[in-house]
Amino acid sequence: MNMLKYSAFAALLILVVGCSGGERLSLTQPSSLSADSDPAFILSDEGSVYAGETTPFVSEQRMDAMTGELEVRVWAREAKDLKAAALSLTYPADSYRLVEAEYAGGLGEQDAISAVIPRAPQVFLGAAITHFDKRPGVDGDCELFRLVFRPGSESPSRVVSRPPERATNEVHLTGSMDAENVVTLRWKELNSGDGDNNGLVNIADITPIAMNYGDSSTDGIEDDEDFLADYDRNGKVEIADITPIAMFYGVNLAGYQVQIAEPPSEDFTDIPGGMVLRADVNPNPTADDGQLEYVYSTEPIDGRYSYRVVPKDAEGNEGVVSANVLTFEGITEILSLEIRPSDPAPFVITEEALDDIDDNEQPFVNSSVQLEAWAMVEGKVEMVDVTGLVNWMLESGSNSATLGNTPEVDKGLLTATDVGVARVVAHDAKNFEVSATVEIPIYAIRDITLRVKGQGEPADVTVSRGTLVDFEAGGIFDDNDGDSEDYLEIDITPYVGWAIGRPLVEEDPPVYEAGTFAIDTATGILYTGDPDLSAGFRAFVTAIFPADEDVEPTIGDGYRANSNMITVTLD
Repeated sequence: MNMLKYSAFAALLILVVGCSGGERLSLTQPSSLSADSDPAFILSDEGSVYAGETTPFVSEQRMDAMTGELEVRVWAREAKDLKAAALSLTYPADSYRLVEAEYAGGLGEQDAISAVIPRAPQVFLGAAITHFDKRPGVDGDCELFRLVFRPGSESPSRVVSRPPERATNEVHLTGSMDAENVVTLRWKELNSGDGDNNGLVNIADITPIAMNYGDSSTDGIEDDEDFLADYDRNGKVEIADITPIAMFYGVNLAGYQVQIAEPPSEDFTDIPGGMVLRADVNPNPTADDGQLEYVYSTEPIDGRYSYRVVPKDAEGNEGVVSANVLTFEGITEILSLEIRPSDPAPFVITEEALDDIDDNEQPFVNSSVQLEAWAMVEGKVEMVDVTGLVNWMLESGSNSATLGNTPEVDKGLLTATDVGVARVVAHDAKNFEVSATVEIPIYAIRDITLRVKGQGEPADVTVSRGTLVDFEAGGIFDDNDGDSEDYLEIDITPYVGWAIGRPLVEEDPPVYEAGTFAIDTATGILYTGDPDLSAGFRAFVTAIFPADEDVEPTIGDGYRANSNMITVTLD
């Protein structure tokens, strides 16, 4: 059992309280205490999961008459399939202090997690079976917690509602401005410790850790739920995630306030009506909903403005501001447009196969390029990037490419589907006559030329044994439009593989010349220093694309090369 010791937390009055009904128990109210009643706890259920009709939770007390020390044990009586318990104990902090607290193991020792969070005059207790959605719970009587209190007072530390205020809760803004100068902001909620997605961090948030225990929040399997339960954001749901529950206990997220400033000023103020309430985004979110997504759209702007968001609790207290600030400038009129590729090379290489290789689907490089639209704008001296404001279309070449036009997703993204020439148009959304056009050839690799580095044309070579022979492979590219104007040759040496053939000395059975020629697959350098190699020995070298193409370099029938073959002979 995990023992937690405290030196500055106080004790409380004990009262046995039962809970019943439903899959999740509601908060119960304590019975009234008589004037002469013994010191007692007030035990309340914060949300316990079980399948039976009734699971009473009770507390038992023992007092040491000599020391005044009070031991309190919390039990589940006549439990039926109990899987998780989240409880609170209220006590008079002016007369008792908490000195020990431990999980008593009632739900299991190795397959359960627990948390004890003291916030005088309350202690919050939680325990849950790991992955309890797939396992049976506990039946009968089971002891859940043991606590020890001693006479004395401690400073109250009652949980006070507050907004998310740590760096781990900084949200990241994305946004765009449309042709009407309306700015739209988007962000995802971050509220560490709130695994059940109700906006409040409390002891019940131990159950999401238990349900997702051991899971990765980055493996692509139920990542939304795993991320919510990964409170310390280290990529895995584990026992360490209980610590943030204590750190953020009582955090209450009501929503986010959008704030605005006029650069260069950094004095942000609330936008009237700019509060995006959590309850409006999703009235009753659960862990299955994953991170909540917020969207806010401004009135049309005229000028340059910066935006950020800040979380607030129900009382209006502000938390940590967004990790970034977005700045937009309202554009009154676009006078002229120009299209530029964000990549310095205005061409795209597709996944087209080499002519002589069947079923080759490996791409040489990325088959897309991001295009940008730049404009001269009324009242501005320099051109402005308006990629997200204009409309994009393919005037021709739709058989060889697609062009994105979705805001915040793929505006101006040209993606190749085949070779050809794509004629791209960008135009002002408010004035079609203000437009720009560009033709972009889309290339595919057609052949490979192999030569010794420094040669003008490919040719066989004769070298002394021990000489390094440095090869280079050039990829021949074309847009297949029937002319030679768009012909390209690109050095693809780092992307090819290499095959080396040797002459046969005898054919049956095959016997090859002695010694070994070796080639560095990363650089294309041929090594000829093997002492078993003699004058007159030859190596037949060819380049293979893709590099993992299964090619057996044999001489005669069955030999298949991607490039021309270079013969290296030792003199």
